[in-house]
Amino acid sequence: MTPQLTLHTVKAHLSCWGQKLTQTQENMLSQVLDSRGSPDERLAYVNNQILTRTDFWTLGRPQDVEGMILNSCLKVIEKLANDQGIKVFSANSYVVHTWFIPMMQNPEQHLPDKEDNFRWILVPVWRPGHWTICGK
Repeated sequence: MTPQLTLHTVKAHLSCWGQKLTQTQENMLSQVLDSRGSPDERLAYVNNQILTRTDFWTLGRPQDVEGMILNSCLKVIEKLANDQGIKVFSANSYVVHTWFIPMMQNPEQHLPDKEDNFRWILVPVWRPGHWTICGK
């Protein structure tokens, strides 16, 4: 059985960057990325989205990170920051894509009404081969 993690058990801190994964984390990562597992297995629930093994397969492999994974990661960052009193809004990568040619949708329709109330607005922008997170 895979241990459950909640936002209350995860805290970001500079000291953990670049650290090796623990054996438990390695085991969890191996289980999630296991190509023999069911692609439709539900592995996580983040911000009202169910993430399956197929979504996670875009991590740790030489391919692009899938938008649902990126959006879920940004929502975790948003939630952790908001829990610490730092107001953050993260834009949806699928919606941001519509702001550019050929769709040219109006970004103001997706951004918060009172953007000055937010300390950070995070906008994921796709450039071939790489995601860039733009922030205000």
